[in-house]
Amino acid sequence: MDNYKARLRRMAKDAFIRNPLLIAGALLTVLAVITGYQLWDVGHLLVLRAPGETMPGFSGTRYDVFTIIVSGVMAWAMNSLLAYALYDKSRFVSYLLAYFNIFLVVLIFIAVGVIISAN
Repeated sequence: MDNYKARLRRMAKDAFIRNPLLIAGALLTVLAVITGYQLWDVGHLLVLRAPGETMPGFSGTRYDVFTIIVSGVMAWAMNSLLAYALYDKSRFVSYLLAYFNIFLVVLIFIAVGVIISAN
């Protein structure tokens, strides 16, 4: 059990892995708050994807938008756990997973922002 605590302490001291994980978690929290504020009183269906020339558009409720955020939180947690598991074996992969979290959260932020602005 002490090995896990020691690894967690080393990861917490490593700014190259701590900062991206905290930034991605903070961005997800901000996204959830902004989305909750913007979609609190929405009772009608939301356009989740605008129709193209040949493809039909998708519509859904505000809970479908929160499902996008929840899946982003699950991906963030999974990447964080993988970064923790691979920290001693391959730091490069661990750093790559930590920075991929920020990229993933920014993509989710853009997608939810487009959904909110379209409605």
